[in-house]
Amino acid sequence: FFTCPQVGLTHDWAVTRDHVVFDVQPLIVNHEGMKRGEDFYVYDPSKPAMWGIMRRDGSASDMRWFKTRQMTGHIMSSYSEGNTVIVYAMMSRGNSFTFFRDIHGAWSPREQSFSTLTRMVFDLDGDSDEPTITEFAGAIGEMPRIDPRFNMERYRFGFCKSAQGIARIDWDNGVMRQHQTPAGGNSQEALFVPKGPDAREGEGYLLSMVNF
Repeated sequence: FFTCPQVGLTHDWAVTRDHVVFDVQPLIVNHEGMKRGEDFYVYDPSKPAMWGIMRRDGSASDMRWFKTRQMTGHIMSSYSEGNTVIVYAMMSRGNSFTFFRDIHGAWSPREQSFSTLTRMVFDLDGDSDEPTITEFAGAIGEMPRIDPRFNMERYRFGFCKSAQGIARIDWDNGVMRQHQTPAGGNSQEALFVPKGPDAREGEGYLLSMVNF
């Protein structure tokens, strides 16, 4: 076991062939407030999101903690290159769970909840306690997916729910394409199915429930 640096939300986590990645978000357990009938979580903008990384063949005593100012709900993928861990996730500039109030009892601005696909590079040999962060411009959405055959490996294509429907992100050329949901519809989390066992990465079908 290990001790978290803060008692907050862990909504997702990541695994590579060599490492496991735990994230603890600044939605803090509201111990005293719950006694007054308040929500379980409150958002604390003064706290960072914390990312703990340890080797799969190691122990909790090897955990290395990093921090980001962005908040994360869902992770798209992750992989290791030696002692560098790369994590792709949807990240917002503020409280992405705006149905929880902040520590002052106020609702967070909706604009701060929008999440952008972001690449984080954690250098386990370096001195910094923050990862290098690169946003994919315009890739705003949630519920990210990749071709599952590329889990725990470097990948090219990602998919996520967007305001227009479902977006395809190409990290190699920086291009995002949109599949627009028919008018009045709302696409849910998509599942990628390869066209066949030998199909190229991203060659296949996206299956999604659509609400009208």
